[in-house]
Amino acid sequence: MFGSLYRYELKKIFLRPYVPVLFVLILAVTLFLNLSPLWEPDDVIYLENGELVFDTVSRYEAIQLERRFSQEDTGTLLDNQASDSVRDMNRYYQKVVDPNDPPTFIMLNHFLVTDSQMKMGINPIYEGQDNLADFAYETMGSWQEEEYRAQSLTQDEIQYWNQERSGLEIPFTLAYAKGYSGILSLAYWLNLMTVTFVFLSLCGSFSDDHVYKTWPMLTSARYGRRPLALARLAAGTSVACGTILLLFVLTTAIQLFVHGTDGFHTPIQILSLTDLRPGHGDTGLCDSSRVMEAGPAVLVTVGMSLLVNLCCAALALFLSKLFRRAIPALALPLGLLLVSLLFEPFFSFYAYNRLLAQIWSYLPIQRLSKNFLLDQRLVWLGDTPVDCIPVSFLLYGVLTLLFLAACLWFCRRHAVEKE
Repeated sequence: MFGSLYRYELKKIFLRPYVPVLFVLILAVTLFLNLSPLWEPDDVIYLENGELVFDTVSRYEAIQLERRFSQEDTGTLLDNQASDSVRDMNRYYQKVVDPNDPPTFIMLNHFLVTDSQMKMGINPIYEGQDNLADFAYETMGSWQEEEYRAQSLTQDEIQYWNQERSGLEIPFTLAYAKGYSGILSLAYWLNLMTVTFVFLSLCGSFSDDHVYKTWPMLTSARYGRRPLALARLAAGTSVACGTILLLFVLTTAIQLFVHGTDGFHTPIQILSLTDLRPGHGDTGLCDSSRVMEAGPAVLVTVGMSLLVNLCCAALALFLSKLFRRAIPALALPLGLLLVSLLFEPFFSFYAYNRLLAQIWSYLPIQRLSKNFLLDQRLVWLGDTPVDCIPVSFLLYGVLTLLFLAACLWFCRRHAVEKE
């Protein structure tokens, strides 16, 4: 019987005329975000058969060239020998083009060596420094220490992260991991669309029964109390989880088809996340002291996204039952979401007040942002430091259970009320 109720509640959600329209819309936007950059023009320079090739191709073609030239260095170490030889090669062919006034360009040959150094914050053809790889690792360490100051870390936290980053295997082993960085770059937008879709889809789940005066009839039926409430909660949470998983599956399929599956074990310190907002620069993860690889970073992000959207679904269902009206059940969470977006630059990551910044960082919009993997502010349980990732999973897991339990309690309480 529960299965029939579950299917009915799931069908009822999608029978609201705006729900399938919104669902198709977010699928279309997801495809657009993944595919539209592939058609943009890109200038490429590479050496082939002893001759320099200057060409303008689509971004998709440029990616395939990057993958092709990445095979030259996949599995090798980013050390001084590799970095210095690639720098000398670029400088030599710059002088071949114009001995008197060499132009500045970086060839696609040995792409992984040059790209990794740029992600670590240095110019890979920098002429004033020998032992470029050592210089790149020193620069990365400086950025990580600057991140300590930016996040106002305490001495105990700094000691914790210094010990953590000592576990980084330096020199790094190179691999083409842009498929994973592409997934991480789009995660914020996938979640933003899904959270909005969840609140819009579920705001009337329980309130419609009170608006149309069907709640007394439903609660008087044999399966109208607890089984119906459980089926409705299961349907609502399924919509949230199913939607975000579908968007991630679609994004993962496209990104790994375009960029390939190499780089699962690449350190996140040589990844860069693209910001799709105009006027915003990319976010380099070289600032992070966290020992984490590209593949696990994607899995953690997907898991966090799934739990946050599950929590939002539970909140939407709870507010629908609490207010008994769809409008306040929708206005409250969307209003808070909008406020967190508008005030993000002032209170989110680099706020002057450490405590305020840390509290703000646990809001859904922050846990889903590109700064999630850079957050190094610890939570102390007695004398034990706990990283923000397990704290976030625990926090949103507990909140989800509380919202679902409160919703069931209200259903039981309202079942005996005189409507």
